[in-house]
Amino acid sequence: MTALVWTLLTAQALAQDTGDVFVTLVDGNAGTIFLDGNDTGLKTPATLKGVTIGQHQIQVRGDCMVANATVDVAMGRIARTEMQMSSVGGFLMMEITPAEATVFLDGVKVGNGPTLGIEADCGDHVIEATADGLAPEKRTIRVEMGSATQLRFDLGEAGFGTLSLMVEPVTAELFLDGKSVAVGPVEVEDVAKGDHTVGAILDGYEPLEQRVSVKAGDVTRLDLTLTPAAGGDGADSSTDGDKQDDPDQAAADEPKPAKAPRESKGRGKKILLTGASVVAAGIGTGFVLTAYNNYTVNYVPGISRCGSEDAECQDKWNEYHRLGIRRYQYIGYGLIGAGAVGLGTTGLMIILSEDGTPIVGLTGRW
Repeated sequence: MTALVWTLLTAQALAQDTGDVFVTLVDGNAGTIFLDGNDTGLKTPATLKGVTIGQHQIQVRGDCMVANATVDVAMGRIARTEMQMSSVGGFLMMEITPAEATVFLDGVKVGNGPTLGIEADCGDHVIEATADGLAPEKRTIRVEMGSATQLRFDLGEAGFGTLSLMVEPVTAELFLDGKSVAVGPVEVEDVAKGDHTVGAILDGYEPLEQRVSVKAGDVTRLDLTLTPAAGGDGADSSTDGDKQDDPDQAAADEPKPAKAPRESKGRGKKILLTGASVVAAGIGTGFVLTAYNNYTVNYVPGISRCGSEDAECQDKWNEYHRLGIRRYQYIGYGLIGAGAVGLGTTGLMIILSEDGTPIVGLTGRW
């Protein structure tokens, strides 16, 4: 009996030596609650029960976010803390050789060697070290919350090769990584080893772009053949010479004596105008579709590879936009408009007879 009473009294005394802590976040997000560095397994909002009286450290951790607070727990009471989370990343410590090398984080310059320490947000980042005359080195790393990552960059001599470019037709303009290098076949020396983009353009032909890998100390050959554009100057067209050399064909093409017209003489003109209008509208549509294809397949990817400060690259693609896109647009719209006018004129001619008298239908006297 005495032992039971002592146990109850001890339990009551222990209960009086603790309190509770209610933890929540001001933005309503959820995070894992840590008490004095220990994971409680609870997520906000939550109440920590049976916390010993005194001062405690509360921390809430989320995805690359953390909040910290200090609370005083009183016996038998509930301490409340409302916390604001903030972004927390990691630390990068780098050693770079040579010392004058420049380091970029996600394309933004962050400093030079020989040693460099920077903070970075959580997530994936691209770090690149460059120096004149040396091959650049690029790495992709992932930064975790509270992590410390050590990196070393040791830049070596850049490797160079020769790129031999052949193109057909030989009057096409050649580009290397967005920069014009020549008109017609050419050998480009001192090209950095690695992957490069070679392009060729010529009026009347579809622009061409191709990737090529250059090896150090070697000659890399690349042959390019342009394809004539639809309706362009490079497209093949048949001549009348073959027809003229064929006597049978020439005889077949001899005009036959015309029969006495039973209807108005304007019927043939209307049919000819209708056919020409349809053909003009069709060719014009082809030009417009070609311009749209050049814009989406060639111009948009090409201009996107130009840096914001690479005026030469931008000027090249803008010139291509003028010649390879705008020109086809204007020609196409003009032909479509001419076809529409021709069809409208034909329709008016069909509605009215030769003497201006309205007719019904397509039969009868025109």
